[in-house]
Amino acid sequence: MKYITKIILAVIIISSIVFLTGCLDSDTPTASTPTISTDAQQDQVTSLVNQQNSKLGDVNQDDTVSVEDAQLTLIEYIDFMAGMKSTLTEEQVLLADINADKFISVEDAQYILIYYVSNTLSGANATWDQIMHPEGYSPL
Repeated sequence: MKYITKIILAVIIISSIVFLTGCLDSDTPTASTPTISTDAQQDQVTSLVNQQNSKLGDVNQDDTVSVEDAQLTLIEYIDFMAGMKSTLTEEQVLLADINADKFISVEDAQYILIYYVSNTLSGANATWDQIMHPEGYSPL
């Protein structure tokens, strides 16, 4: 039952991503897109992440990349597009910025969800590099 609930949640998130991808240009950062402001800040946050052994994509920092992390990333992006204040720490923003382009987008949420499906539901044990550069890679 636990996996069915997660699959249903994954379908809802994928539907939201598909909808947002058609409605918003996720490749272009806006003034309200969550960002790491400077290289010095990014270096500081990267150091903190490394010290705590946090995982890329583990936005809620529960030691696993899951549907909830994709959902947090997508909610953060939607909140910023609506002009709302960030609810994530700088460290969480860095963990959510999968493609390291210094802002959170729908694409980051997609990567987290694909990583989760590949490594949990399908058991493919994909790396982030395989997720972001899928040429010749299929998680199923």
